[in-house]
Amino acid sequence: MFRRGPAMTDAPANIAVPAVLEASLGRKIARSVVFMVALRGVFRLIGMVSSLILLRLLAPSDFGVVGLVTAALAILEILGELSFEAGLVRMTAPQREHYDTAWTLGLMRNAVMALGIVMAGPWLADFVADPRVVQLADALAVITLLQGLENIGVVDFQRRLEFDRFFRFQIFGKLVGVGVALPLAFALRNYWALMAGIAATRLSMTALSYAMSSYRPRLSLAGWRDLFDFSKWLLVANLEWVVDSYAMTFLTGRVAGPAAIGLYQVANRVASLPASEVAAPVRGPMYAGMSRSVHDMPQLRRQTLDGLFLSVAVVTPMAIGIALLAQPIVDLFFGWKWVAAIPLVRFCALAALFDSIGHYTHNLYLVTHRQRRFVGVFAVALAVRIPAIIAGAWFAGINGAAFAMMVTAVFNMMLWSANILPLAGIPFRAVLAGVWRTALAALVMTAVVLWLSGIWPEPRDFATGLIRFAALCVAGGLTHIATQYAAWRLSGNPAGAERHLITTAAAAAARFLPRGWLHART
Repeated sequence: MFRRGPAMTDAPANIAVPAVLEASLGRKIARSVVFMVALRGVFRLIGMVSSLILLRLLAPSDFGVVGLVTAALAILEILGELSFEAGLVRMTAPQREHYDTAWTLGLMRNAVMALGIVMAGPWLADFVADPRVVQLADALAVITLLQGLENIGVVDFQRRLEFDRFFRFQIFGKLVGVGVALPLAFALRNYWALMAGIAATRLSMTALSYAMSSYRPRLSLAGWRDLFDFSKWLLVANLEWVVDSYAMTFLTGRVAGPAAIGLYQVANRVASLPASEVAAPVRGPMYAGMSRSVHDMPQLRRQTLDGLFLSVAVVTPMAIGIALLAQPIVDLFFGWKWVAAIPLVRFCALAALFDSIGHYTHNLYLVTHRQRRFVGVFAVALAVRIPAIIAGAWFAGINGAAFAMMVTAVFNMMLWSANILPLAGIPFRAVLAGVWRTALAALVMTAVVLWLSGIWPEPRDFATGLIRFAALCVAGGLTHIATQYAAWRLSGNPAGAERHLITTAAAAAARFLPRGWLHART
């Protein structure tokens, strides 16, 4: 199941892409995107099933103490993330010294994070008045240190666009973790089952990295200059990410109170599903593909536009659909106590849509080695967003803050794009030519769903309401697909997201149909 990569005697094989193979790069990226989206979906499914079982076996306090220490580690990971792997993916021909240096620096980073968790343990225990946190922090520190030994050779899965192997690598660890946590939860009935699951996931992937890659890293700092030249600005960017990620929670909590935090977190978790489960996993394969084209500007422009059009075409109808159906979503799945979350779902869905489009351009900043510009633009975006959230929360509570998030998402999308697309030689008209069909289809879908919602009032009983919700989803989805397909055909079948989606769907269907059946009919 888990085969080794190509034999490596000195350094992982460098990637040289002959011109004759570039025609297949788009197909490789599309296939990689499918694997990454599928991986996120499988992760969510496994997590949901295991959580439902664990919730019945363990107490809320068990989840609380483990969640506290893992959240502290997550913040340290964000602050300490230097993206050495991304630097290797971007390099045209990294040498052994670069791989060994990335592995050594990663091990040092994990050692520092482990020390940070140990030092934070007593403070966290006092903060929640629960001494169990200290032992959990110590255990997580050991896990973090050992995880730093993971083989850097697996980064070649991304360099070679072998995301099927990356899929198997990631899913193996998740299955091992669940396989350890569930039996121990039945046996122990306490928080150590959760920590054992975390240990099994992370350490099994560390062991598997040596089974799947024949590269054997060594301690070295010989290539630190090249890696830090790429990563030095990302330290500042990580601080900006922390501010951007947690500003809404802390600012609204201060102004509007803890109940507002709960409303926002639940609404945002649902509303941002298209961005987190589709747009986010798409960016990994796109970054790998763009890195391979960085010295061929026409090819880089094509890859950038292809990925942008694909992301917009897939995420837009899903995000707008959630905004349109916010009321039945809350009524059917949240309950009457959450009725105040309806406007939040609408604002958060649109904010996540525009943010995801803006975040897509981040890859272009990185592959063109413009991290300093990236940090500067991010600072401007935060300088607009943070005061807007404060003002929105002050004048209109949590709804005002969410509206400010949506408006600043539109501003940030234009800001990110305007500061990088011209440098890559991508004019605005080229972007407009690829997204106008999606925008038109979304407008038609919005009109149809609003019309159907008006003539079919929301019923009181759950079963009929669920039927109505499903009918609106199907009607909206079919309307969007039909409108965009018609606009594409009328435009002369230009290259774009539609062609990629049709080709990918045809390739997937061909796996389940007799050989030649689909070709004979197309």
